[in-house]
Amino acid sequence: MPKDSDVDNFLVNTLRNPSAHYWIGLNDQESERTWIWEDGTPHNRTGDFGRWHPNEPNHVNHDDDCSFYHYGEAASWTDMSCSRSELFICQVDLNVVNPDHCNPNPCENGGVCTEIGVMSYRCACPDGWSGHNCQFHCAPAYTPFGASCFKAFWEKKPYDEARQWCANDGGLLAMPKDSDVDNFLVNTLRNPNSHYWIGLNDQESERTWIWEDGTPFNRTGDFGRWLPNEPNHLGHDEDCAHYHYGEAAEWTDMSCARSEAFICQVELDVVNPDHCNPNPCENGGVCTEIGVMSYRCACPEGWSGHNCQFNCPPAYTPHGGSCFKAFWEKKPYSEARQWCANDGGLLAMPRDSNVDNFLLNTLRNPNSHYWIGLNDLATEGVWMWEDGTPHDTTADYNRWYPGEPNGVNTDDDCSFYHQGEAATWGDMSCSRSESFMCQLQRDVDECAEGSDNCHEQATCANTDGGFTCTCNSGYSGNGVTCTDVDECADDSDNCQEQATCANTDGGFTCTCNSGYSGDGVTCTDVDECTDDSDNCHQQATCTNTDGGFTCACNSGYNGDGVTCTGLSDLTFTDVEMDYMILSWTAPAGVSRYRLRYSHAGASYQDLSPPPAPSDTTATVAGLLADTEYTFTLTAFGADGEQIGEITGTETTAEVIVNVECYEDYMTVAFPRAVLEAAGVTLDLHLLDDSCRSTVTDQFVTLVAPLQSCGTIQDSSEDDKFIFTNEAIGSQETADNGAVRGTPFSKRFQCEFVRQYVVSQGRQIMYNIPLPRVQVVDGKTSFTFEMHMYTSSDFTATYESPDFPLQVSSSDHLNFGLSVKSPLNNLQLFALHCLATPTTDPAATPSVSIIQDGCDIDPTLQLDSTLSNDMALYYSIQSFTFPNIDDPSLVYIHCTMVVCFKDDTNSRCSEGCVPAARRRRAVSDESEARVRRASENDHQADIMQGPFAVKGGQNQGRASTVPTVGIAVGIVAGIAGALLVVFAVLLVRKRRGRDAKEQAEDRVGFDNYSLELWGKDKAANGTPKPE
Repeated sequence: MPKDSDVDNFLVNTLRNPSAHYWIGLNDQESERTWIWEDGTPHNRTGDFGRWHPNEPNHVNHDDDCSFYHYGEAASWTDMSCSRSELFICQVDLNVVNPDHCNPNPCENGGVCTEIGVMSYRCACPDGWSGHNCQFHCAPAYTPFGASCFKAFWEKKPYDEARQWCANDGGLLAMPKDSDVDNFLVNTLRNPNSHYWIGLNDQESERTWIWEDGTPFNRTGDFGRWLPNEPNHLGHDEDCAHYHYGEAAEWTDMSCARSEAFICQVELDVVNPDHCNPNPCENGGVCTEIGVMSYRCACPEGWSGHNCQFNCPPAYTPHGGSCFKAFWEKKPYSEARQWCANDGGLLAMPRDSNVDNFLLNTLRNPNSHYWIGLNDLATEGVWMWEDGTPHDTTADYNRWYPGEPNGVNTDDDCSFYHQGEAATWGDMSCSRSESFMCQLQRDVDECAEGSDNCHEQATCANTDGGFTCTCNSGYSGNGVTCTDVDECADDSDNCQEQATCANTDGGFTCTCNSGYSGDGVTCTDVDECTDDSDNCHQQATCTNTDGGFTCACNSGYNGDGVTCTGLSDLTFTDVEMDYMILSWTAPAGVSRYRLRYSHAGASYQDLSPPPAPSDTTATVAGLLADTEYTFTLTAFGADGEQIGEITGTETTAEVIVNVECYEDYMTVAFPRAVLEAAGVTLDLHLLDDSCRSTVTDQFVTLVAPLQSCGTIQDSSEDDKFIFTNEAIGSQETADNGAVRGTPFSKRFQCEFVRQYVVSQGRQIMYNIPLPRVQVVDGKTSFTFEMHMYTSSDFTATYESPDFPLQVSSSDHLNFGLSVKSPLNNLQLFALHCLATPTTDPAATPSVSIIQDGCDIDPTLQLDSTLSNDMALYYSIQSFTFPNIDDPSLVYIHCTMVVCFKDDTNSRCSEGCVPAARRRRAVSDESEARVRRASENDHQADIMQGPFAVKGGQNQGRASTVPTVGIAVGIVAGIAGALLVVFAVLLVRKRRGRDAKEQAEDRVGFDNYSLELWGKDKAANGTPKPE
C-alpha cells in the first residue's frame, strides 16, 4: 500500500519491473468511487498522496475497480478490471505476531469479521449496511454523504428510464442542491469523460425547473453550476439537466430522450414513508409513490404543476392571472397569432414590468427574437395590444429600444423581443418568421385567492373569467359596498311586543323585557312571586303583575314592601344578677305592648307597668341570679289586634360571693339584691343564731370567729386544719300564720395547711395561692399567670405538691409572668413585684423587687431571649427577712398591666418611672406607688410561694419542713354548696406573751376570692378584683 511517497518510490525503484503491471492494495469494489486501502483505511483522491495517471481512475469499462502500477518508467496508477491477471507486490508488517483483528469485533451493525492474513480483516455486512466496518446505512455500491446515499451508474439511459432505475432502488436522480453535495458528486462519483443526468427538469412547465423531489429551482437565487447561457432550450425540447463531461462539470439542458449515465440518490434511514397520505395533489390530482423519496401527481385536465396547483394546460407556465408558453417554432406574426388562438389565447402582452420580467427571465431564449402581442396593423402609429386595448408608446410601460418604434420600413407593424440580454422591444415586418410566446387568460378563482373586491359583508361567487359580489343578509348595497340594515328602525324585525330589539352588525337581537321570559320572538310573563325571584321583604306580600310584581308590607309593618319594619331585633343590652334591660325595633301603629317573662318551673309574669307605645326599651327587675328567663314581647294595634310578637331567652348574671380568711376569723358577703330577688331574708345568722348578719345597701355580711359562733374545726387530717360554718336564712311566719320567704343555707369554710416546726415548738399553717387570675372586660377576657420555674432555662414549673420550695440563700428564684387573651397587639408590663413573709402584700417586713416598672433589686435579671410581648421571665437571688424565724417563708407578689402596644397613653408606654434611689433593705413600712393608667389598660395582682429560705446561720441544719401540697377547691351554689378558701395563719401558744410579741409573731393576710354563686358551679374561683 504505497500511501506515501517514500513507500511509493521504494516500490517503483527497488521492487518493480518497469516492463510489467503490478497490482497494489487499493480498490473501490465495495462502493463505486470510494477507494479503500487493503487495511481498510480510506483513500482521498484529491487530498491524499497518489500517483494517478491523468484522468484516472476513469472507470472506462465500468468495472475498473482495482488499481495497479502501469508499466513504464512513470509507473503511474490506473484503474483496471479486477479480473485481469497481473503481477503484484505483497506487504507484511515487521514484528506482527498474528494479531487478532476481529477481537474485539470492528464490524458495526451486526457485521461478521473475517481475518485477511495477519494485516487486516473484512466485514460481511447485513442488508442495508456497507463500508469497511459496515458503518454506512446504505445499500451495497451506494456511498454515503450527508443524509443520503449516492451511486453512479455507467449504463446510459434516457432521463425517464434513469429516473425509474433510481426509483427501483428507492431513490431519485441525484439532486445537487448545494455546493457540498455538488462537489461530492463531481469529485467522488463522476467520471469526467461522461455526461450524467441529475434530477432537475422543466418537463411539466417550460422554464419552470423542478427538482425530482418536487421542490422548485430558482435559477437566479438558488445554487447552480449552469454553463453560461444555459439552460438555452436549444432544439426546443431540452427539458432535462445533466453534468457536462470534462473537469468543469457544468450543468446544461439536454433532450430527455438522449441516453446518458446517471447518479441515483437514496435517503439514509428512510422507512418507506407514505408520501400520498395525506394526498399532496391538489384539485383532484392522483398521487403515486416514486420509490421511498417522492411522489408524482396525475393532474386532471386544465391543471398542472408538481401538486396540480397550476390551472394551466400542459407546458404552459402560470404567472399572475395568465398562463404562458414559449414556442421555438418560427412563424410569421399572423400564424403565430393563430397558433395562440388555437390554444385559446393571444400572443403574450407584457403590459407591466412584472409580466415583462417573467417572460424575459423565465421563458425567453436570449438567442432568439420573440413576437409579442403588440401591433399597429389597423392604423399606422396607433399601437394596440392583442386584446384591443391601446398602448401609449411614451406614457405606458414599455421596453422600446431607443428610437423604436421607428417604422423604418413601411410594413414594420409588429413588435418583438430583440435577441440578447437587453431584450428590448422593436418593430419589424409582420411577415418575418420568429419564435413567439402565447398567453392564456386562465380562469382565476378570485374568491378563493382573495383578489376580489367584495365587501367583507358580501359573498363572492366565482364566474368564468370573473366573479360577482352579493351583500349578505342584513346588509344592502352592490356587493362592493354593503351597509348594515337597521331592522329595528325599519320595523322589519320579528321581536314580540314585550321584547326589545337591538340592531347588530348584519342583523338584530330580540330580548324579552324585564318580567318576561323567552327567546325575544315569543315572550311569556314571569310570575316572580311563584318562582321566588321577587325582592319583597319576608314580612311583605308579593303580588304578580303583567311584566312585574308589587310588594306590600304585612299588617304591623311599614315600608315600601322591599324594606318592612316591624316588631323585631329583641336584644338584651344589660344583664345583671337581678335585672335585665331589653331593647327592640318598634313596628308601625302600636297602641300598647305586653312584656311577659318566666323561668323554668314557674308561671309567667307580665311586666307592670308595661312599656309605653313609644318605648323601645324596658327594664325587668327582681330576677333570680344565674337563671334562664324567656321573654315574649307582643305589640297590639289600634283595634286591639296583635301586630307583632318576638321572643328571646337570656340568663341572669352569676352571683359573686366574697369569702375572706383571717388569722382568727372568716367572713362571707352576699349581694343584697340577689337575696331579695330570691326571697331570702336579709337577717341571716350562723350556726350560732346569735351571730347575725350586718346589712348595707349592697351586701349582707356574716363574720365567723374561728373559735365561736358555731365554727367547727376539723383537725382529723394530718396536713390541714378546716374551719366550717354556715350562713342560714329562715322563713318568716306572720302573726296570721302565713309563712314567707325562701329557706336558705350556705356552708363556707377556710382550709389551712399545717406544719409543726420543732425548732419553734409551733405549728405553721400557710396557703398555696392559685397561679392564675382572670379579668373579664365585657366579652373579652385576660388570663394572667405567674409560675415558679425549676431552673433558669424556664422549661419546667413547680406544681402544688412541691410547695413550700426549700432553697438556700445562695440559690436563685426563677419566676415568669404571662398573659393570654384572644386579642392581638398586646404588651405585658411588670408594674410592681415585692416579697413578704405572708400572702398579704401589705405585710411587714417586705422587699421591693420592681417598683413603678423599675428594677429595684440588683440581682434581678430578665431573660431577654425567652421574654416577649406576652411573657416576662425573671431570676433573682434568694433572700431572707430580718427578725423572722429560720427558715423564712417568702411570697412574691406581682402587679401586672396589659396594654395595647399602639396606645401611647398606656402605662406600658411610660415604662420605668424612677423614684429616689431605693436600696434593698428590710423595712417595717411597705412602699406602694400606684400610677394612673390608660383606660384601655388591664391590671391584675397575683402571687406565688411560699419558699422556705434557710439563712446562713442554719445552713448546716437539716430542714424539718416537709413539702406539703394542697389542692385548692372552691365550690359555691345557691343550694347550700360549700365555699372554701385557703389561708395562711401562724398559730402560737399564747402563754403569757405580751401583745407586742404576739403582734410581731402574727403573720396575717387579706386573701380575697371571688366565688360564683348558683347552679352548684365548682372550681370557678377567681382572685380579688381590682
